[in-house]
Amino acid sequence: MAETVSNIKKHSCPSCGGPLRVNLDGQMYECPFCGVTYDYEYFREDDVLSRASQFLQRGEWTAAADAYDFLLSKDPHNFEALLGKILVAAHMKRQEDMSNLELFRSINFAKVKKCTAQAVRDTDSAHKEYFEKVQELFACAEEYDARKDTVEQSHQRRVIKNRKLNAKKEERDMPIGLMLLIGIPLAFFALYFLLGYFIEKSSAEKYYSTMYQSIYIKKVGDTDIMLVLFFVLITLLIVVVTYGLIQYFRVKKATNKEVESIEEELDSLGGDIKSGIDGAEAMQKRIRELYYEIRKLK
Repeated sequence: MAETVSNIKKHSCPSCGGPLRVNLDGQMYECPFCGVTYDYEYFREDDVLSRASQFLQRGEWTAAADAYDFLLSKDPHNFEALLGKILVAAHMKRQEDMSNLELFRSINFAKVKKCTAQAVRDTDSAHKEYFEKVQELFACAEEYDARKDTVEQSHQRRVIKNRKLNAKKEERDMPIGLMLLIGIPLAFFALYFLLGYFIEKSSAEKYYSTMYQSIYIKKVGDTDIMLVLFFVLITLLIVVVTYGLIQYFRVKKATNKEVESIEEELDSLGGDIKSGIDGAEAMQKRIRELYYEIRKLK
């Protein structure tokens, strides 16, 4: 059917592509090559407009565009054809679809702009305001679409930033927790060992006999080497932990700056999202207003 309309535009035979000849006596078009004939009614504007409307309702955009172009080649000011071209460019099947915000998310606005500009330029004065409103409606729709995209992108960026923020907080808090996990048991063990050593030595000096004290003191003398080694080990551990704490606080300071920076970005994104939502709602309201104004003008 799309091929048929295209061939009519060229006044050629839809069957063989040959040029059609006017038969005035029979009041028809005929093809001298294959003998197919078409009466004048086939080329009437109402008939082509009806077929164009059928193509539009079925979503046959190319065929509908061909039919409307054919009508505009005969009458550049044809209101229905100019409107039809806009609907085809927007992939909308009826004027009522102009109020469907979901359809705006898949529109090729460059094509729609071209068609609305053509309609404003070529229409007669009676319909000029109508197409100006349509042009404004699609301009608002493009702004609405851009605002929605901005909101979606900001949402995605906020999700990523939140994940990064949580990771940085875990990175900042993990070393001190690990050091406490190791340091606290070691500190309790050292305290227990030292208290036990000194209590036992004090008890021996006070209550036991001279012979027992001499045995104990010799035993303690043997233990002193282990005690020295133990203190050396504790000292090394303290040095390592101290160094780790110094490094930790350095890293923590840098990480805190990163955390603050991410939190500022999240605040900014929150503002962008709110601004985008407010802008989209304003465009949505204006689209509805324009749609009802357009319905009154038609």
